[in-house]
Amino acid sequence: MTYVGLDLHKRYLTACALDSAGQVVAEARRLPNALAAVLEWLGQLAAPVAVALEATLHWAWLHERLTEAGYQVSVAHPQQVKLICHARCKTDPVDARKLADLLRTSLLPAIWVPDGATRARRKLLRGRAFLVRLRTKVKNRIHAHLAEENRRVGVTDLSSPPSPATPGSPGAAANPKKSRGCETFSRVIS
Repeated sequence: MTYVGLDLHKRYLTACALDSAGQVVAEARRLPNALAAVLEWLGQLAAPVAVALEATLHWAWLHERLTEAGYQVSVAHPQQVKLICHARCKTDPVDARKLADLLRTSLLPAIWVPDGATRARRKLLRGRAFLVRLRTKVKNRIHAHLAEENRRVGVTDLSSPPSPATPGSPGAAANPKKSRGCETFSRVIS
């Protein structure tokens, strides 16, 4: 089996391939960070090939594509790799070789990789949480600006539209305070 360590960056990666005895069989420095280039380089190696990479910002796409291409891919926990391998000389080729060697010796601290659907849901929820925090921050700044100018609005929530009134219900009359709040909010942000 051939064990490959990939040190992945935004525009390029560094790769190191080891055989079962731990001897370097191939190395690549500054390989373009494109699937075609990675697959071409991996295709030159003796099968079967196992790949290790660290969970950095750009790992998910490569993990997914290499798995689809039939490679056995393991994703390492970066902090645990750092704890295991104490290197005075930290360069990309050294990092790639460390990953390959940890994979070869079954010492790679692998993380659980969720499937594509789970990753998509997590991304959606992270995006929503970010937008909710941003909305709260904007509302608080508007409230602070109004307080700084000593403006009294008369509503507690500047952004909520008035609730639709159901004819015949006890609260059928539209809430004038809420309506004024939305109008004030519109004037403040425009």
